Amino acid sequence: MDFDHTLDAERNRLMAEWANTFDNSLLDIGVVAARYRKNPRCTLVSKHCGSFNFSLRLHWDDDGPDWLIRFPVLGKAIFAEEKYQNEVAVMRFIRQNTKIPIPEIIAHGAAAENPTGLGPFMIMTWLEGTTMKDLLEVRVPTPDGNSEGVLNPDIANVTLNPLYDGIARILLDLWALNFDKIGSLGYDDVSNSWKVNRRPLTLGMNEFVRLGGIPEDDLKSGTFTSSLDYFFHSSELHKLHLEKQLNSIFDSRDCREKYTCRHLFRSMIPSFVSSKDINGPFKLFCDDFGPGNILVNPSTLEITGVIDWEFCYAAPAQFSASPPSWLLLKRPDHWVQDDGLQHFLKHYTPKFDMLLSSLETHEAERGLSGADEILSIRMRRSMEDRTIWFNLAVRNGWSIDFVYWNLLDNYIYGSASMTERVAGQQAAASYTVTERGSKANIEYQEEEDIEKREYWLPPTALVV
Repeated sequence: MDFDHTLDAERNRLMAEWANTFDNSLLDIGVVAARYRKNPRCTLVSKHCGSFNFSLRLHWDDDGPDWLIRFPVLGKAIFAEEKYQNEVAVMRFIRQNTKIPIPEIIAHGAAAENPTGLGPFMIMTWLEGTTMKDLLEVRVPTPDGNSEGVLNPDIANVTLNPLYDGIARILLDLWALNFDKIGSLGYDDVSNSWKVNRRPLTLGMNEFVRLGGIPEDDLKSGTFTSSLDYFFHSSELHKLHLEKQLNSIFDSRDCREKYTCRHLFRSMIPSFVSSKDINGPFKLFCDDFGPGNILVNPSTLEITGVIDWEFCYAAPAQFSASPPSWLLLKRPDHWVQDDGLQHFLKHYTPKFDMLLSSLETHEAERGLSGADEILSIRMRRSMEDRTIWFNLAVRNGWSIDFVYWNLLDNYIYGSASMTERVAGQQAAASYTVTERGSKANIEYQEEEDIEKREYWLPPTALVV
């Protein structure tokens, strides 16, 4: 599904206004940071623009570490206050419960506490390093005349092995954390403990609003105690997306295909949920985890830090146990769409095997055992039974149609063309209406045409 580009003008206006406020607030930003440093003489070292945030690196001549002060960009970060509240909580939890190198939170505040007018803010220690993405990426031309970043095919294993080794340690540290609910973390002052006590704020939710124009109030939810319930809720969001985005369809045929996709996708959910962890434990999962947010020492290839923990939440375990979508730097569904499944597997499988080898080495060192507890086994199974594609589809509203029709439909429901599947779904809907007492079958409110005749197959022509 395409984005709603009618929203571009308003988003660009908001971002331009915010950028103008930012440029006029540099001195005030220094004052805010100095308040916590108790030293007004700071120097701006550099500016950093991310997908949803803008940051400044600040330096003081007091032998202390540099700091990074970060703000969400208006027009990009939709749930700014909630996003920052969740990220601060997750970062503090990870620092307390793992050895993953992440920045230390110095201070944070809501928009009302920020005199600059730039919204909520976060101040953290600066971590040195080069992003892993910068070491791995090569730009290649695309058919539209632009370029995209992919894993450099000429990178030697002597470089990849230590990087994958460091990532394996991080993935296992996160896999060891268990939660009893799906949702966002918060600290409970009454029990003096960390709890999942808020809805899971995901990257997909942010993009539904930002790129699809879905009203924020339509995305309300609480926590979940079942993966099945969470997936059914997510499938309803996909239907809502289809209904609410103004340009979600471009003709009646497209509408039928997308409606059928979402209806049958919901029906296949039980096929991709393991009964052994359907009610937990749930695992900490970050939608934005990947080489772009992993810092390394370019000389030693040692990981020096993991940054940007936004859109991180306790999620169904199968998300964390899914083969990484960042392994080739280009998303798997995009690769398959451009070059086909076999071409994707040819490039992905060798790198995936390298990562699995690193995971297996560290699992053995940690004495992990049990098929359902070992992350490497779960990842391999996810690739074999196509759970990887289900996970991608359920998390991304713009890829669900391609992934469903090309990678899931025939795998679950058996061989059939899209036309046959859509016709079968419509005939089934027709029978349902009749069984509930209506004597009239569903009729299309449009003129008879080739498209209609192609889809409206008689029930006797369907093979169930």
